[in-house]
Amino acid sequence: MENDDIDSWYWLKEETVMLEDYWVPLGEDGKKIIPFLKQRNFLIENQINTYLSAGELTNGLVYFEQERSTGDRYPYLEPDMKVQTKVIVYDTKGNSWETEMRVTKVKIEPIREICPKFGKTRELSEN
Repeated sequence: MENDDIDSWYWLKEETVMLEDYWVPLGEDGKKIIPFLKQRNFLIENQINTYLSAGELTNGLVYFEQERSTGDRYPYLEPDMKVQTKVIVYDTKGNSWETEMRVTKVKIEPIREICPKFGKTRELSEN
């Protein structure tokens, strides 16, 4: 299901500061810390370079949180528990790149076993 009507999408335009490093289990006792793209990590040293010259590459995690959704702001879940998502990246010259994908809805509790503050930035910053 591809939807080219840009006005029909609910856009998360501002990234959210993540309150702790995000990591994934690696083997029995290890973990792989995922570097952030635009914020410094807590557990590893990473250099943040928000300007890239021609030919330079970088990668990293960018994190978004959405306020509670109701009505037409609530993502439509297909019967297979997937939601259609689209990411568009703009550069300083006005060029854009986009990708559209279906993402499986998952329960947040297993993620919070790894990263207890995942999905809580807005909640904790309001208190």
